[in-house]
Formats: sequence, C-alpha cells, structure tokens
Amino acid sequence: MNYRIYVCSSSGINNISHPSTIKSIPLILEPSLLESYLENNELNIDMFYTRARFDKRYQRKVKKRSTEEINEIIKKDKMDNMKIYILLSKFYSFEDANELSNDNVYAFSYDLYGNALMSMALSLNNSIMNNHENIFSDLNNEKNNYSSFYILLKNDIEYKKNDYNIENEIVKSLKKAKYYQISNGEFTSINSNFDSLINPILNTKNKVKVFIEYVNQKSNYISYIEKLILSKNPMAVIKKIQISPSFFNIIGEKAIGVGYKKI
Repeated sequence: MNYRIYVCSSSGINNISHPSTIKSIPLILEPSLLESYLENNELNIDMFYTRARFDKRYQRKVKKRSTEEINEIIKKDKMDNMKIYILLSKFYSFEDANELSNDNVYAFSYDLYGNALMSMALSLNNSIMNNHENIFSDLNNEKNNYSSFYILLKNDIEYKKNDYNIENEIVKSLKKAKYYQISNGEFTSINSNFDSLINPILNTKNKVKVFIEYVNQKSNYISYIEKLILSKNPMAVIKKIQISPSFFNIIGEKAIGVGYKKI
C-alpha cells in the first residue's frame, strides 16, 4: 500500500465500512459554547442526533480543520513516502487545497457534501487499485455522473404499529415538501416535485446504483422510497447511508437525500 486517500468527514465515510486506504479528516462540531467534538468514529451519531432534535439550545456550528492540522494528520503518511490524495468538501476553499498540495500530496476542493464525495473517494480508490491510467479523469467522471436531490419534509413519519394509512400520509407529505439540490456548494431550493425527480431512476432500463441518505433511521420515507424504486426498476441497487453530523447541520433533521448514477 503506497497511497492514502483522505476525504472530509462531511462525506459520511465514517458511517460505512471502507478500505483502510481511505481515512477521513474529521471536522469540529460545536453544539454549544462549552462543547467541542471531532467528527469521527468516537462520536455516537444517534445520541448526537437525538440531542440536536430535542435540545432547543443546540447550535449548528461546524469548524473546518486548519491546513496546519491537516498536515499534522497526514504527517506519518508523508514520512512513509506515500502518495496522498485529499478530497475536501465545500467547508474548504480552493486556496486550502492549493496550500496542502505539494510533492506527493494532491488536494482538491469540491462544491459537495455527503455521499457524492464519499462515492468519489471510493471510486478513486478503485481506480488506483486497478492501475487506471488517468485516475483524475475517473474522479471527474464519477462527480459528473452522480445526480442527487434532497427532500425537506415538514414532518417526518416514523413507524406506527398497525397504521395502514402510512403510505397515503407519505404521498401527501411528499407533495407538500420542498426540494433542494447542491449547486456551487449551496443547498439550493428547486422548483420541482418528487415524481419528476425520481422518474430518471424509475423510467430507465439501465442498471443504476441508488443512495438514500437519511438522518432519522426510523423514518418511513426510507422504506417507501426503496420499495417504490424496486417496484418500478428491479435492476436498481440501493444503499442506505446515514448523513454525517456536519452535513446534517446544513441539511436539517427532516431531510432525506436520493442520489444515483448509472452502473
């Protein structure tokens, strides 16, 4: 192993199993004036989300790591003469990436958060392992072929025992929800609806990989979207991923994301 990939923790890479060649650069979460946490595997995400949902004093404050701190994080790998690739989210600037890049360190700043960035890190790792000639082209192709949208719900609907009208409630709620996409690093409202946004997944004969991003793992929207996609497109491969706390601070507790790409 002569390389390492670092990806910003806002990607959510800590929430899934991943190769040891990929590590996250944890952001700093400050839910109050007296608290500060590194966003890494030591943070109990479910407890953190519960706190955020019910504590009215909770502050959605996220701080990026300085370039000096990142250089300290990657120091050992640099000393071992590894090639180092760093994928930074919109929390960072192009100037940060340029400052980090030197010798065998290749840093990039993307206008992204969440699973899109995670997917790019995994794709980059695959390209390097398979000795692709142009890994940077592979990385850009992954970014350009990934599409996503986010649903901002007025009310979440959790599992209710013996409630046979739950699907009708979800359909009604989706009609009233607001829809967003990430554009230039901003969480931007779009004039669209669930049917038109989900249709590219449902109406294709191609095999697609679909990612459902969520905060609340008990939300019935997760299973509804999964069943809907599979009923219309049995070729779809679906993966469900919990949103990282730092991305949650942007997207909000009642949001669900759907990302997809052709396989």
